[in-house]
Amino acid sequence: MVLSTRKPREQKGRDTFARYKAQIRSAAIASLAILEGEIDRVYCDLHDDFVIRYNKNGAYQYSFYQVKTKNKVNSSWSINDLFGIKTTGKKPPDIQKMKDSFGGKMFLHTVNFPDNCNEIIFQTNITLKDDTEKFIDDIITGNFSEKHPKILFDKFQEVAGDSKRPLSNDDIKACLSKFRVSADVQYLKDKEHRFDSYAVDSIYKYSEIELSRTEREIILLKLVDLVSEKSCGIITDYSMDTIESESAISIDDLLRVLSISKPAYTLLKSSGDERAIKHASLIQRALNDSGADAEQLIFCTKCKVDWNVWWSRNRHFLPEPKLFSLRNRVRKVIRKVVRLDSVDFEDMLTSLETLKDDLELSGLLFDLTMNELIGAFFSELSKEL
Repeated sequence: MVLSTRKPREQKGRDTFARYKAQIRSAAIASLAILEGEIDRVYCDLHDDFVIRYNKNGAYQYSFYQVKTKNKVNSSWSINDLFGIKTTGKKPPDIQKMKDSFGGKMFLHTVNFPDNCNEIIFQTNITLKDDTEKFIDDIITGNFSEKHPKILFDKFQEVAGDSKRPLSNDDIKACLSKFRVSADVQYLKDKEHRFDSYAVDSIYKYSEIELSRTEREIILLKLVDLVSEKSCGIITDYSMDTIESESAISIDDLLRVLSISKPAYTLLKSSGDERAIKHASLIQRALNDSGADAEQLIFCTKCKVDWNVWWSRNRHFLPEPKLFSLRNRVRKVIRKVVRLDSVDFEDMLTSLETLKDDLELSGLLFDLTMNELIGAFFSELSKEL
């Protein structure tokens, strides 16, 4: 008798693992948004499935995410599913069931972190029933004229309130208004390629890094592994330091996943380079193939910053035809020394020294230094690769 002839007694383990994978996927996608700058942390399996921290001029705001999936993709969440409120029958509300519901537990964040909780988000692979959508819209907008939203409003103090601090009606409305649903999320579906595709799109969106197939697979594996590592284990010595080390994902973690030098990224970012990740990655990859070391990488990165400063200072004052000619000559050097997206450091320096002499004879050198010409080289290279 083969295994397939008898159905297992239960497959809860497989289902639990699939749901855990969905949580990991969602936190991984959220972590990539750190590259944009406004989000500075993603805390994995802390207070909720994951928490996003926004740093707004030194003031922290949090978004709490609960990720729940269902195997039946054609099913929908009901009011009872999310909030423990039955919409049929005449029995009084079951307060304990409301407390134990997804919504009941998530509303605790709005009470525990009243000034810092930005929103609570229920994220799922399926949709909501029509009356559930209407219910959520009512509690967000503060419309409690209907029976079931009013039940949640009236019982909120018992469900999620702080016994030491009674909540006013305005407090309750503020808490309820923070509930959000992110439904029918494609990368939470069962198909693995949907997550892979979305993750690669996110990597491109946030970092604009061109990836080979192998690089994409390596980054995805590293990213999922990072989130998994930050999501497992119990934090026994609970403090800010242990939260940061055992649960938090930061820009430093992402740069390690993307294999980009932190000093180079920081240098470009501090100079106002809007594509700091892309440019740091490009310089590093172009030089790594030729065996350049970390000092050469930082040097070339600084040169690009110097060029950006020079260009910003002079582009409105120097004749445009001469600036066009200058950039065209730099591009000729690129075509001469770049092979398979790789730059030989010595060949580049030799060619740029020759260019410097030619520019001086042509009256196109202006006050440019060799460092700025190296920066111009990498600036133009970033537009061609």
